[in-house]
Amino acid sequence: SQGKLECFRILDFLYKHEFVTSKKGLIDFFTLQYLGFGFMKDGYRYGKKLFTSYAAINKPLSRKVFRSLIWQKITGRKHRTIF
Repeated sequence: SQGKLECFRILDFLYKHEFVTSKKGLIDFFTLQYLGFGFMKDGYRYGKKLFTSYAAINKPLSRKVFRSLIWQKITGRKHRTIF
């Protein structure tokens, strides 16, 4: 969990900078590679605790990450964003 929080802080740092042009692509990439979790494997409580921690850092960004995670889980689509 600590590693995921540090990755979220890195995402928050990059998201705030103007030189990043594809913010949605950045969120999708970080969600897929670093910030996601398994609903069945890790459970609902783990996810709730994790996203509460994300919201304490940056609430609007945590909502975007959550939407991206849900979209990836529902559709099964894995966005292959290359930076």
